[in-house]
Amino acid sequence: CMPFPSGFLFGTANADHQVEAHDPEREDVWDLWERFQGLTSRGRATDFWNRYEQDIAAAAAMGCKLFRFSIAWARVEVSAGAFDEEALAHYREVAECVRKHGMQVMVTLHHFVWPAWLERHHGGMIGDEFPDLFARYAGKAAEALGDLVDWWITFNEPSQLTFGYIKP
Repeated sequence: CMPFPSGFLFGTANADHQVEAHDPEREDVWDLWERFQGLTSRGRATDFWNRYEQDIAAAAAMGCKLFRFSIAWARVEVSAGAFDEEALAHYREVAECVRKHGMQVMVTLHHFVWPAWLERHHGGMIGDEFPDLFARYAGKAAEALGDLVDWWITFNEPSQLTFGYIKP
């Protein structure tokens, strides 16, 4: 058996769309896609939005040293330039809970989804405004959580974005 290298961080991760309950007022592009394709909606998912403390405690109990979660852009920026401070405060509480359980915090800013308003009115990821809109969102997230986050991931698996997310 080969030992893990010194400093290796055993951890766990989730993705906002896959674990947070659907919010019809703050839909992302996967919500639209699921509906368009006639797929099962995420519904309550695993309800991480409300049950995060249980999930984080379970990860710590299993020996995790790092907990990765993603911020739902659609929840924090409800329309272009309109940020929900309560949603940002919620993600701050999640990060604080991770720290309280002795783990490092890793945050993903873009985990394959973006707000429906961004797709409808700005061309989504391939729209000309996307870089500036993403930079504004990322800056707001960093301002709200930056002192608690050990590791940032801007785009989850960026090489996968061309397989159905954006089509050059």
